[in-house]
Amino acid sequence: MRMIKSQGMPILPMLILLVLLATPLAARAWERGKVETFATLPTGEAHPEGITVDREGNVYVVTVAVEKPRTSEGALLVFDPQGKHLRTVSIKGSSRLLLDLGFHPRTGQLLVVDYLARRS
Repeated sequence: MRMIKSQGMPILPMLILLVLLATPLAARAWERGKVETFATLPTGEAHPEGITVDREGNVYVVTVAVEKPRTSEGALLVFDPQGKHLRTVSIKGSSRLLLDLGFHPRTGQLLVVDYLARRS
């Protein structure tokens, strides 16, 4: 079979690519089961970003507080395993834009990633 070429490129593969690009992809959702609210953020807090859990099941969350003044420190929120807010901790020397957190696997120290200050 002889293939028609246009300036060194095969026509058939280009036509197949165009057909594939023009074909809508059907994305089907899957059943996610029953969903319940775990916790509600305290008043004045929004945009939870990083989430981690300690050995006792307490949940730690940091926020990206873009609506707070630039001089605000970052907030760490702690919830018990049932979702009850235990405390809010201001992270001294941090920016208000905290992205992630986790426990160090060896020391157990809580590490927080500060987006704006570019440090952890």
